[in-house]
Amino acid sequence: MILYEDAALVVLDKPAGLSSEEGVPAALRAHWNAPDAFVGVVHRLDTGVSGLMVYARTPAAAAALSRQVTQSQDAYAVQDGRAEGKAAAPQFVKQYRAVIAGAPDAQLPAAGVLRDYLFKDSRKGRVFPVSRPRKGVREAVLEYRILATAGENSLAEITLHTGRTHQIRVQFASRKHPLYGDGKYGSRQKGSIALQSCGLRFVHPDTGKPMAFSLPLPAAAPWKEFLELGCCTWSASSPSPSLLRKSTSPKGRGLGKEMKSAWIAKGSPFGGAGALAPERASSLCAVVQPCGNTPSREKAMLENPQIFQHCKFKNIFPLMMRRATRSAF
Repeated sequence: MILYEDAALVVLDKPAGLSSEEGVPAALRAHWNAPDAFVGVVHRLDTGVSGLMVYARTPAAAAALSRQVTQSQDAYAVQDGRAEGKAAAPQFVKQYRAVIAGAPDAQLPAAGVLRDYLFKDSRKGRVFPVSRPRKGVREAVLEYRILATAGENSLAEITLHTGRTHQIRVQFASRKHPLYGDGKYGSRQKGSIALQSCGLRFVHPDTGKPMAFSLPLPAAAPWKEFLELGCCTWSASSPSPSLLRKSTSPKGRGLGKEMKSAWIAKGSPFGGAGALAPERASSLCAVVQPCGNTPSREKAMLENPQIFQHCKFKNIFPLMMRRATRSAF
C-alpha cells in the first residue's frame, strides 16, 4: 500500500510475501502502468516481513538516499565504537517491532544493545552467530527495548545499527527468544513471522526536508494481545523509540471498529478503492509526520494535510481525523 509518493520517491507498506528487490519494483511498475519506470532499491526487507520501505524514482534520488544509508552506517559505527570519527546523528533510521518468545531474563534484559558476529551460509539459506571474526563474518548491532509481556510472548521495539541478513531474527533466537512464527530459527509457534518495519526516517533527496513515517501495531494475532493491553505505538518523529499507554474504554482501545478495515485494490498490493481487507488494518493508520513531536495525530494531520494527497484511502480521511485522538500513536 502506497503511503506517500512524489517525483523523487515512493514510501509504502510492503506486504509480507512480496520480495523487496524484485516483487515490489515489478508491482510498482504495474501499478503505474509504466513497465520501464525506474525503481531504485535503497534498502531491503525480508520477503516474509511487512512494513515501511522507501524506493527512489530517479537515479539522483537513489544516489542521495544511498548516501544517507552509508552515512547512517558510519554514524552508528562511531556510536558503537566499531570505528573512529566524529559523532553524528544518523540520517536514515530504520525501526522495527517484533513479538518474541518469553519474557526478559539474564540472556535478554529488558533493554540493551545486542552485538554479535554473524556468518551467512548461502547454501543453507541461514545465518549463524559465531564467536569471533573470520572470512565471511560481519558484526551485527541493534538496540532494543521490551515494552510488554503477554502470556508466553513479549513485544520488542528495535532500532537497527547494521543491516545484516536475518539480523533481528538471529540475534534474538541466539538468546533463546526467537520471533513468533520464525520456525527457521527455532520458534515453535505457528504463524507468520511477527516482525514489522514500523518506523522510517530520512531526508528528502530533493527538498532536504526531514521525512518521518510510522505504522501502528497490526490488529491480527499475535500483535492483538498487546493492543488489548493498551500498548500504543511510538511516533517516527521521536528521537528514540518510546512506549505510550492509554487508559481507555475497551471500545476506545487500539484502532477502533471503523479503523479495522482498509480498502485495497483487487490484484494490487498497493491500494485504491477495492476489496475490503481487514487483515490490512495496520496500513490504514499509517501516518507521516514532520520531525518534532506533536501532541496528537489529529494535529499532525491538520498541519500536514498534503501528506495524504497520495494515500489510497482518501475517502476515509475525515473519519481518520475524527478518530485520530483515540487511536494508538
